Amino acid sequence: PAGHLNSRSQSPELPPLPPGADPVKNYILFPNPASTTVKVQFDLLTESAVLFRLINTAGQQVYQQVQRYGPGQVIIPIPVSRFAAGIYTVMLNINGKVYFEKLIIQ
Repeated sequence: PAGHLNSRSQSPELPPLPPGADPVKNYILFPNPASTTVKVQFDLLTESAVLFRLINTAGQQVYQQVQRYGPGQVIIPIPVSRFAAGIYTVMLNINGKVYFEKLIIQ
């Protein structure tokens, strides 16, 4: 209820994250295939540093971005028009949890 700003109870929608819990929900990559920009979207349950890497089929990292985000919906636009067409691996490292997705650049 309103008026209890000094109460120390956690808000019901964001309880503290237990250690080892998954900090991410609803992770999607779109559009896929992509030609100009791909968007990485997810809901972050706790403030985290997000490391995004794009890896080509030869295993080489072609792009990297690191940024801190607070809890809530995060959308990271990644420009991909300068990369050669092909299949890439998106690697997302959030709070030590690693997520892999295939991305087709056309």
